[in-house]
This record gives sequence, structure tokens and C-alpha cells, in this order.
Amino acid sequence: MKYSHGMRSVARGLSGVIALTEPSSGKLSGRVVHDLALYIIRERAETPFLLPTEPVLCEQFQVSRTVLREAVRTLQSKGLLSVEHGHGMIGQPRSKWNHLDSDVLNWQCEVGVDEHFVTNLYEVRQIFEPAAAAWAARRATDSEIQELQKSYDRMQAGLTNPEEFIKADLEFHRIIVSSCGNEILAQFVYSIEAALRVGRQISIQVPSGWEESCATHKLVLDAIRDRDPEGAAASIVIIVTKALRDIRAVIAAKKAATAGPESQTTI
Repeated sequence: MKYSHGMRSVARGLSGVIALTEPSSGKLSGRVVHDLALYIIRERAETPFLLPTEPVLCEQFQVSRTVLREAVRTLQSKGLLSVEHGHGMIGQPRSKWNHLDSDVLNWQCEVGVDEHFVTNLYEVRQIFEPAAAAWAARRATDSEIQELQKSYDRMQAGLTNPEEFIKADLEFHRIIVSSCGNEILAQFVYSIEAALRVGRQISIQVPSGWEESCATHKLVLDAIRDRDPEGAAASIVIIVTKALRDIRAVIAAKKAATAGPESQTTI
């Protein structure tokens, strides 16, 4: 396996790209993990690539080898890099990342999501959310349905406040999942919530999208209240499909406005 091309790419980008964030209350190794992770993710590599040597990274971050190695072990556990004898530290392509790790998801959102990331996320939503809505229609308690109604009311009240609208929207879907009574599913959704929030922040940029979203969420609420699993699932499919379409439209518009045909737009 050859890594020389990746090494040249990394070496050119070292200055000003890998830069230690301002000191905080967290451990020094944690800040190295964060900054090195963002650097690897920004590469969006499709093949493995060489990172700078340990001495170079220690100098760049102004940390000891002990601190750097602790950070490297953390990133290895998350699939972002590997250490190979004779080659050193190797940044891994996105196909190797642990995409269910909440840190990896948060870092991708921090760097800026692209259409590939969004498509993957919404394909996952298309798989589990219709089933979750159907289960909620069968299993939700009266009190959970009342909470779902309150969440929907907050969505309506937040039509002029993006942050409140997104908060209520996420809560609405969280209640649906929790009412399924499946702890594994609930934990999975919690782990990807940061990515779901970013998806909302993009799709909400489409004009009139808020009102349409409220109307479709009302269909879901009514179906769950009426104990109609098929109707609840079908309405969720509409929500997720429209959200993905809106996100792609926003990404395409920004790409057309700010980037050339060869660049990759992130939001």
C-alpha cells in the first residue's frame, strides 16, 4: 500500500490547519484528540493517508509524546487513524470511521456536513423512523400521547423561532422513539441526535418548510392517537423524504452560489 501522495497532501496543509485550540478545563490530550480528529475528517479521504511523524505532531501541538500517544489511542478506538509499523500514523478513510460514535458524529457536524453524510443519515431515518412510528401507534401510553401533543404545540408556537422549532421537532421524534419501549433503539437515536439537529438546521432554510413540516407532524400525531400504525408510518415517510429533498436543495444552492464544479460543499 502506498501512502506517499497522502503524505504530501498532509505536509502542505500542516501550517494553520492542525492548531491546538485555546486551553480549557479539559485534559490536554482531549484537545489534541479534538483538533487532530477535525484535521482527519476535513481530509474526507477515500483511501488511507500518512499523517506527519510523531515528533512533528508533538512540535505542532506543543505536547509530550505521552500526551500525543494517549490522543492517538483514543482516535484509534474511533476508527479515525491506525498505527502501522514501518509507516507510522495513518489517517483512515471515512468508510473506516465509527459513525455511531457520538464524538465522530459531532466532529463531522463541526467540520460541516456534505451530501454524502446527509444521504447516509436520512437513509437510516427512512429505515427506523416509520417502524418506530408504527410501534408508537400500538404501544404509546395516553400520557406519552399527551406529551407528543405538547411537543407538537411547541412546534407551532416556534414557527417564528428557528431554535425553538428545531428543539420541539427533535423532542417530538424523541417521544415517538421512547414510546416504542425499545431501549436499544432509544440509545441509538440519542447517539445520532447531534447529526439529526444539523439536518434540521439545514432543511429549515427552505421557505415555507416550517408550516409544511407542522402539517405533516400533525398527521403523525393524529395517526398515533388513533392507533393507526400504517398511517403513522406513512406520514413519517413523507416527513423524512421531504427533509432530505430540502437539504439537498440547500446544499445544491450553496454549491452553485459559492463553489466551482469540482469542489465539495459543506454546511
